[in-house]
Amino acid sequence: MSKDFHFDPETAADNILFIFEAVIKRFEQNDLAVSRYDSERGDLDHMIELTSYNAAEGYQLVKNVRENRRARRICKDENLVLKPIYDFIRSNNDKLLKDMKVIARETEKKASYRDNQKYHPRTAIISVDDFNKKRVKL
Repeated sequence: MSKDFHFDPETAADNILFIFEAVIKRFEQNDLAVSRYDSERGDLDHMIELTSYNAAEGYQLVKNVRENRRARRICKDENLVLKPIYDFIRSNNDKLLKDMKVIARETEKKASYRDNQKYHPRTAIISVDDFNKKRVKL
């Protein structure tokens, strides 16, 4: 982890929730893309196998196959890295996401409460007016 990371307790729960949701979305998008690239590769293979083409067209087919394989590889490699956290989130039956949403809302409430709370003297040792005149905004 970067030493330049700034931890903000007010946004921590939202950040964790955002990361969990982003991992799920990205993993599943990559998975769909891999399937689409596999179908495209099948089409390209059948084009090569079942049609005739000249050298320029053959070169274009090979180029398309290479682009297809490279794009597919990017998705597969990213999912390889995402899989442990994706499996962790999914193995908790998405309870983790639901819990993080509740925690994020609760964190917001606590921050709002903190921002709006005010101290009022409880005894006569300090008058409310004197206290309010000298109150420092934090």
